[in-house]
Amino acid sequence: MNNIFNNLQPREKNLIFITILLTFIFLVFFLLNNIIKDLNFSNKKLYKAKSDYEYVVSKASVLERSQISSLSGINQIKSVIESYPSTQVSDVKIEEIEDTIKLTFRTESLKSSIVLSDDLSMKVNKALTNVIYSNIDNQQVTTLLFK
Repeated sequence: MNNIFNNLQPREKNLIFITILLTFIFLVFFLLNNIIKDLNFSNKKLYKAKSDYEYVVSKASVLERSQISSLSGINQIKSVIESYPSTQVSDVKIEEIEDTIKLTFRTESLKSSIVLSDDLSMKVNKALTNVIYSNIDNQQVTTLLFK
């Protein structure tokens, strides 16, 4: 083999080297092209998976909100009131009259009644229609009506 190569003229040797070099460059180009195509395809799959994930998360949050809002107003009111210390809130009475919920409770101060009323109005998925604050036996009696 070496003998055949040595018998070639310099021009023929150069042509063989150029052919081998061009073949090597073509193979490298072909491999890089395939790698780039695979990378682009993977990026498209990643983008699709990411958008699918974001879609599922958004639908899950909508479903979660609808389940929270489907809780009855009484359960929501109870959960908000239970989050307050029992020393602040006492004599809690919850009545449901047709589509209206009447909540009556006692607190030690007007400020704590207002704070609890505000918290309830924000967290309960019902409209607060009436608020009555009264002072009986040095305690604040609050009546809230939700519709």
